Amino acid sequence: MQQPPKLLVDLFKAYYDARKNKRKSSDCLAFEMNYEKNLFQLYQEIINNQYDISRSFVFCVF
Repeated sequence: MQQPPKLLVDLFKAYYDARKNKRKSSDCLAFEMNYEKNLFQLYQEIINNQYDISRSFVFCVF
């Protein structure tokens, strides 16, 4: 059986790490409903050089 590409494995690991202890916001829930499809789509965009980096959001908690 062939191993999945390292980038794809890394995307799934990053997703699982990012969702740990996170609030269940509507954006998180929407992504999680189809997370496999979303991660495979992201993988395809990256390997085809079609991924467009968007602005990130930062917030501080005191």
